[in-house]
Amino acid sequence: MLIRDKDKMFEPKEVFLGSCLGIALEERDVDDPHVMILIIVEDDGSWFVDSGGFSSYWLYDLREQIIKAEEWMDKNCIKGAWGYEFK
Repeated sequence: MLIRDKDKMFEPKEVFLGSCLGIALEERDVDDPHVMILIIVEDDGSWFVDSGGFSSYWLYDLREQIIKAEEWMDKNCIKGAWGYEFK
């Protein structure tokens, strides 16, 4: 799945999509396997990295996606002192 971040498209390692909000998991850098969490927002069928706020109406949806992402990382990543790393 491709996600737009400003003027570039990228395919994250893993995504968790709600109705309007989601979470994308990505490596911090080429040589750094730490998991970066990106809040993404849907608009007309496309997903974008969120650069601003959102209505509190979607807070429950965001919470559900955060729980799914945490559960996935617990099973599929290594938890270290500074957060999770991809295996």
